[in-house]
Amino acid sequence: MDTYKYIKDLHIKERKSIRQISRDTGLSRQTIRKILYGSVEEVTQKSNAQLRPGVEIVLETTRFEEKVKEADLVITGEGRTDFQTAFGKAPVGVAAIAEKNQVPTVCLSGGLG
Repeated sequence: MDTYKYIKDLHIKERKSIRQISRDTGLSRQTIRKILYGSVEEVTQKSNAQLRPGVEIVLETTRFEEKVKEADLVITGEGRTDFQTAFGKAPVGVAAIAEKNQVPTVCLSGGLG
């Protein structure tokens, strides 16, 4: 039996977890994930899709920039502000558009880390 089909059957038909399949086959969990889901690059190439940050899509869909032009202050937030916040999380995207439109921004967070 083809290894790819065997692994997909274990996951879909036998409902085994990636960890269980890794133990059973001796393959790494990363390899199992690639077999089951393909790499992000493969998926985007096959579907002619684009990878975009989620915050970018949300801000575009809600037409945030149009709305922020009328604001005196923007308040944004998240559960925890940490080093990951700088890598495309919502408060940074919101603050960037607010700054572009010269609107001050405050970020409220449940925690700092």
